[in-house]
Amino acid sequence: MSENNVPMTFDELLEAARKSEGSIFIDAISVHNLMTNCVNRDEFGNPKTTTLDGKLRGRVSSQALKRAVRDDKIFQRVVNMICESTQTQGVPDLLLKEALKHELKHAETIVPVVVEKAIGPVDKPKKKGGPVKKTRGTLLLGLDEVQKIADLMIGAWGELMVALEKDEQRLAEKAKKAEKAEKAEKVKEGKKSKAKAEKSDDFRPSLTYIEVGKVAEKILKSFKGGTRAPNVHLFGRMITERPSMNVDGACCFAHAISIAPIIYQSDSFTAIDELARSQGDPNYTSMLGSAGFDSSSFYRFACVDVSALAKVFTKDELEPILRVLLSLMVRALPEGKKRAYASFTSPSFSMFVVRRDYPRSLSTAFEGTLKPAKGRSMQDEAVRALDAEFASVQRRMPGAAAATVSIAVDCDPKHVDCLNHLAPHQVGGIDEAVEVVTKAALRLT
Repeated sequence: MSENNVPMTFDELLEAARKSEGSIFIDAISVHNLMTNCVNRDEFGNPKTTTLDGKLRGRVSSQALKRAVRDDKIFQRVVNMICESTQTQGVPDLLLKEALKHELKHAETIVPVVVEKAIGPVDKPKKKGGPVKKTRGTLLLGLDEVQKIADLMIGAWGELMVALEKDEQRLAEKAKKAEKAEKAEKVKEGKKSKAKAEKSDDFRPSLTYIEVGKVAEKILKSFKGGTRAPNVHLFGRMITERPSMNVDGACCFAHAISIAPIIYQSDSFTAIDELARSQGDPNYTSMLGSAGFDSSSFYRFACVDVSALAKVFTKDELEPILRVLLSLMVRALPEGKKRAYASFTSPSFSMFVVRRDYPRSLSTAFEGTLKPAKGRSMQDEAVRALDAEFASVQRRMPGAAAATVSIAVDCDPKHVDCLNHLAPHQVGGIDEAVEVVTKAALRLT
């Protein structure tokens, strides 16, 4: 019902739902032509592929595209200005170094217990009795979170030391009892006692140092995770043992797929022994090998939930993040075989759409095989197909047109005449397109 108790139409209900939900997404779509390339390899060193419409297509995995964005130097500088993060197994080592800075005793014993209670299981040390330096899994953490754990741990070091003394007394008594029991037990020669035979792969310091674990659990009650590191909020994380630290990433990346079927090819190469060749040895080829590659244009799609980021960052912080992120979403490439193929190209078509409901990919434009008209290139047909698919989605999907806030398109001049519905939204380049949609999205936050 409306304010005047008049039944609302379906369109009015959709509009009300969008406003109450407050979801603001930016879609980033591009067509990226890569000539001979192997930017993303499978386990055999060949380009990754998928099957679509019964035909082999080239593929670049979403994880590889995310990594290309995260490894970009400008992106790192922008996000690290707000808060640095690290993806690592080395959290115990970071906390151990922090404890040793303060010259705290028994840090190698206490730190693993604290880490286990804070973020999850730790890995066995490489040497028996050596320091624990790794967690069992790789974790994405803001350095502000690591510092919070360090501060809580160091602030309660006195309590942890008292607990450690209790544990050591208990362990010493347990060892004496075990020794007596072993001597009393008659074990046949060549056989191990039950105590020696029982082994476990489960390495959990908190089961050994129970009292330290109790104190660590108490001091970490106030630690629920929480970081301002953009990397964590953009790409998300899941920590099974600490659900309160789970973060849904604001970014989604689709696997890039080639817009047309590919023909997988192989390149043979040789390694030359230059010294042998200079000495006239006819057998100067020291190695023969081959490497797979293909040539294709890829459809790329990614999106970002601006409303989720706006809950964490101010507009002044969010603007540079979005600008560098959106630009990289349409052009950043993995570095596979970059020196062998030098696939340093730019997208021929890029498109950004601000929506107030949910993201919409246009990948179905390439479900079938494109057939360029005479005198037209495959990229011409790709731009034409995307233009038609966008118009179709806007027309057919409920509320799609009403939810579209802003559109910005950058198209190579060679393909501009293939635009129809998107022609009015052309701008002067990727940077300008990013600026247009970023400002439009931030006005709604």
